[in-house]
Amino acid sequence: MASIVEGKRRGAENAHQERAWLAWTIAALQRAKRLPALTEIAGNKKRTPKRRAASVEALMTMAHMWTAATGGKME
Repeated sequence: MASIVEGKRRGAENAHQERAWLAWTIAALQRAKRLPALTEIAGNKKRTPKRRAASVEALMTMAHMWTAATGGKME
């Protein structure tokens, strides 16, 4: 229960920080003589590498290992 409350508190705090940053940025941009490029403000998006799909052999190997670890039998 305490971890749920802590998670909600952190979420609310993060949301507040995001709104505060947004308000500050809007106010600062209104005073700017020249607007910076959007990429300077937004930053670069980090690309997440795409994972390759596992082969059938790899999946079967994992299934055999899991079954052996749990004491089951493969059919």
